Amino acid sequence: MLRTALARDAALLLLLSLPLTACGDDDGPATDPDGGIAQRDAALPMNEPCDAPGALETVACGLCGTVQRFCTAAGIWEYATCEGESGACEPGASRTAACGACGSRREVCTASCVWEAASECESEGTCEPGEIVRTRDGCSAGQRDLRCTDECTFEPISECEVETCETPGATEPVGCGMCGTRERFCTAAREWEYGPCEGQGGCMPGTSQTEACGFCGEQTVRCNATCEWIPSGECTGAGECAPGTTTTRACGGGETQPFTCNDACTFEPSGECSAPTGGGALGESCVAGTCDVGLTCDEVTGVDVCRAPCTTDEQCVASAYCLGEEGLCSDACTAFTDAGCPAGAKCDYLGEADTTTPSPVMVCSAVGSGRANAVCTTNAQCARGFSCVIETGSSGRCTQVCDGSHPCPSGQTCSGGGTPFPFPLPGFGLGFCG
Repeated sequence: MLRTALARDAALLLLLSLPLTACGDDDGPATDPDGGIAQRDAALPMNEPCDAPGALETVACGLCGTVQRFCTAAGIWEYATCEGESGACEPGASRTAACGACGSRREVCTASCVWEAASECESEGTCEPGEIVRTRDGCSAGQRDLRCTDECTFEPISECEVETCETPGATEPVGCGMCGTRERFCTAAREWEYGPCEGQGGCMPGTSQTEACGFCGEQTVRCNATCEWIPSGECTGAGECAPGTTTTRACGGGETQPFTCNDACTFEPSGECSAPTGGGALGESCVAGTCDVGLTCDEVTGVDVCRAPCTTDEQCVASAYCLGEEGLCSDACTAFTDAGCPAGAKCDYLGEADTTTPSPVMVCSAVGSGRANAVCTTNAQCARGFSCVIETGSSGRCTQVCDGSHPCPSGQTCSGGGTPFPFPLPGFGLGFCG
């Protein structure tokens, strides 16, 4: 338990009644630089020959979807509509993505329709945005403070000054930057020498900005005296879903129609009405009525997955636990690799299992756009590699997940304080960067 928180004529008639669209080309689609769903080419394969008039088959298309095609008497394939697209990109597509400290790397779309790094992170800057150091560089005498810009380069934020001290060898902590502290040391020349500014917050007190919230919404946030962003006012303009997530709606006569959430965070039809067929295995992507007997198509964090009903942990497969409030087993997926989740989803930490040995409860989530410090209420609003951490008295923030093989950016440590559990969790080492 979770401690926390289709006969040929009929086929031809069906296909001719459907709108004809293509399902991609070899060059790959343009994509959203923030990792949004790629837009496939709408042009049909032209005059594609086939050898068996009357043949009907299902083939892959678009973003890991499927489409039925029919071989006409003229020996040309006719296509129906590409359905069930759930990936983040079209296999074979490539893009340049941000990484590290203002760096970039080449990513390619795998056969599972997920982005994968194809090169090392290159052209990184010298620092992480917001980092503050005190240095003698650029000073004929004394020291000055430098702050790392959004371009990952240092720029001065104070004048050079000589600060004298009375007791050589003395050390003391002093405030710095955004609610941080650093140690200063009195040298033999009776001048203070400063160490790095550590433990800084996320903002400068008294500043404000607009951030994304909910699904495609906006909200004003203000920086309080402890250097934390606090929501000010309501989240406005929010939609109904996370882009790329799917659901179904009743059409009548027992049929259902799939819908996919678009980039404006609203659901739109992504296929035709049809009767449920069944056949989705445990852990596979689904729409209502498409799971194997005994499984339920449900979503915990924005992505539909075939899950097993339960009342105890023993009714779930290994590495999965019973979510008490849902009455369904969690997902036996793996953080960072997202193994065990449908294409286009990510594996997120949900909480700690109430077991003798500390064990993580993991679920497959939709992939949002929120990165470090973005306001959030669910994991589905955060990008791959980030989870929504909500601390007491603060709004939820997308926070980078880490472990021994996935370190934090320079200047951050893999630890932090989540509520209601500490990080990194003993026994399995997952943590949050902070």
